[in-house]
Amino acid sequence: MEFFIFVAHDGTRIHTYRAEPEKPKGIIHIAHGMAEHAGRYLDLMQTLQQHGYAVTANDHRGHGKTAIQPGDFGVNGWSQALSDTEQILQQQRLRHPDIPVILLGHSMGAMLAQQYLPRWGSDLSAMVLSGSPGIGHPLMQWLTRSIVGFEARRLGPLSHSKLLQFLLFGQSNKAFAKKYQMPTGFEWLSRDPDTVAAYIQDPDCGTVPFPESLAQLLHQEKIGWQQSATELEAVSLPIYCVSGSDDPIHIGLTNLQRLFKVYQRAGLTVDMNIYPGGRHEMFNEPNRATVISDLITWLDEKLYQ
Repeated sequence: MEFFIFVAHDGTRIHTYRAEPEKPKGIIHIAHGMAEHAGRYLDLMQTLQQHGYAVTANDHRGHGKTAIQPGDFGVNGWSQALSDTEQILQQQRLRHPDIPVILLGHSMGAMLAQQYLPRWGSDLSAMVLSGSPGIGHPLMQWLTRSIVGFEARRLGPLSHSKLLQFLLFGQSNKAFAKKYQMPTGFEWLSRDPDTVAAYIQDPDCGTVPFPESLAQLLHQEKIGWQQSATELEAVSLPIYCVSGSDDPIHIGLTNLQRLFKVYQRAGLTVDMNIYPGGRHEMFNEPNRATVISDLITWLDEKLYQ
């Protein structure tokens, strides 16, 4: 495992990990989720490395060791985070030319991947979505953007919102809290208590970004779905979705089905693997070995047969 600083076009120093075999058969970049960091994916990276992949993952702007101030994406930071991903993958292509390139995004990272696809999807060989929120109902999307925008105006660009913390994370745990005598608020992430405990104890985990930063993300999501139809028709690649049946953020698979209909209308192939009883972080669930094995099997079948 190698750590390095990737310097983005605007000069921002992006904390990045890389794990590579001697002769990789493919490139995978992992985009982590909200309120966490790339260091939580080191075990996954090492397993993928052992199966022949050159793997990178970076702490997004406002997250982990990249953050100047935790929760703050910076000016135009979400668009820059998309660009960071594209630049890192460009660098990897130069290091390892002529092999498949895969973008794997989890949760907020899945949203990043979904926004990446119409922009640079023609440069990818496959895309993997883990814990994707899919596409919400238009009314709920509008309501979420309105609340986030209100909090951004009320609190300013550099303040955390307790309301958004509750709406994004507290509500997600509502269905699970009653199952525990002393719920932590993060049982929705995984059935593995050690994973939940490690998340809670990690100072770089658990707090949602500032309202202004969230507003950037949601604004770009809105624009993306309004403009992506033509761009998606120019993309041809397989997509693999990994999710737990009990993950609260896809609303009983409804939002995922809405996402996949968009992709299928554009002619994209989508394979969905929904694990019964699984929660939000399938790569951190008790059956994680099976989840990773299934991912590797899918990649091998789609890219090398």
